[in-house]
Amino acid sequence: MLAASLASLSLVATLVVPTVTTQPVSVDAPPPPRLTAERWIVYDANDEVVLASWNANDEAPMASVTKVMTAIVVLENASLEETVVIPASATGARGSTAGLVAGEQWTVGDLLIAMMVRSGNDAAIALAGHVGGTVGTFVDLMNAKARELGMLNTRFENPNGLDAENHYSTANDLLTLTIASQD
Repeated sequence: MLAASLASLSLVATLVVPTVTTQPVSVDAPPPPRLTAERWIVYDANDEVVLASWNANDEAPMASVTKVMTAIVVLENASLEETVVIPASATGARGSTAGLVAGEQWTVGDLLIAMMVRSGNDAAIALAGHVGGTVGTFVDLMNAKARELGMLNTRFENPNGLDAENHYSTANDLLTLTIASQD
């Protein structure tokens, strides 16, 4: 009986364990790039784990990554089909713009595209005014959403990411924002 069981186990092991008939081939891979960023974080989304980081809690300007939070707040508070009349205040935006003209009518969806694809600071301002009534009120919504997500080292002062004294985030908080934007 014992001999029959061992023979069965041996047969199963032979069937389950593959045999390697070729030798592994070594591949010449280029060296990893030299990192020059002052702050960074590497995250494996499949396993939901941080693999490495450097100064990930240091506060710094976040530039147009701000527009990701702007988009989240807009999508939570407006319909893509809503019509937005472009205010004159949006047309004076500095930096990258979508070329909006005061009085034009755009949908929220089209303004989101102009903001995210063209990095339109004017589109961000128009959306903020539409959703919040004022840019200041909209920024309050952005900061409330940041707190809700657990972004404790982030502060927004505008919807477009232009540098401002109290407009900053961290690599850790931006990872939180990135994960939230996937939902």
